[in-house]
Amino acid sequence: MGAEMDWRMQVVTRAIKARTPLADMAQRAKRAVAGYRPNEANIRSTLNSLRKLKGLMDRHGIDLNGAVILEIGSGWFPIIPIILKLSGAKTIYLSDIVRRIDAGTFETARQIVSKNFQSLSVDFRFNPGSDKQLQNIQLDEFDYIAPLRPEFIENSSIDLILSRTVLEHIPVADLRLLLIQLKSKLKPTGHAAHNIDNSDHYEHNDKSISRVNFLTWTERKHRFLYWIAGNNGENRLRHHEYAEMFRETGYCILDELANVDAATLNALPNLPLKEPFRSMHPEQVAALGSNFLLGVT
Repeated sequence: MGAEMDWRMQVVTRAIKARTPLADMAQRAKRAVAGYRPNEANIRSTLNSLRKLKGLMDRHGIDLNGAVILEIGSGWFPIIPIILKLSGAKTIYLSDIVRRIDAGTFETARQIVSKNFQSLSVDFRFNPGSDKQLQNIQLDEFDYIAPLRPEFIENSSIDLILSRTVLEHIPVADLRLLLIQLKSKLKPTGHAAHNIDNSDHYEHNDKSISRVNFLTWTERKHRFLYWIAGNNGENRLRHHEYAEMFRETGYCILDELANVDAATLNALPNLPLKEPFRSMHPEQVAALGSNFLLGVT
């Protein structure tokens, strides 16, 4: 979205895009004409999120050298896969519901990594010669699966499954099924690392509402707004509910970080939360950022 916009108008905008034939093609054409300009705040957020996940992996001695990695939801700009490649990953699968990355967005992502190369090379311990590798890296060095079809991936072949701000967009039933399907793709020694944004994403561009405004909606209202926006919204799961789902689908939680937002915590007594959120512990509701490192059971 970019400029600040009332959350209701954001719903309308999403609905129009979702129901406009060839909307994805139109957006690609717009990017080709206007150029590829990712949001600077999103870039910082992406790098910080990956640093947090890398911190959890380092804590448990997980080495990316020679790893086979699947990224869920690679989006338009494959910044994370490029960083993983420079860190020594052998094979990286990009994935999404539709194919978004092209030569232009890939080049933009490469330039972003190049711009931040010095700090990234330290934080992610790039392999020797990674500076030359970055200059020559190409999109065809990655395996791109769009739409993501887990059955196309060999069982017990993946060392690491990784996602950043993706799981919150998947409906609960679909997410449960995906977790079960992907578990069989991990090696017995494999891991999954997930960064999740538990906030109301409409607030990102409408600061007049709470960061958990969507928790004041009834389930019926949430389902309707999710549908009308072309299934483009958030599932509203909280940190502890993700933890429960991971365990139920066969993963063990090796490490987790829940970021409880102090301002949201203080605002909760004045918010008309709906069930089941009203009955949850306030810190469960106000945990707006989640980072999980999982193993397989």
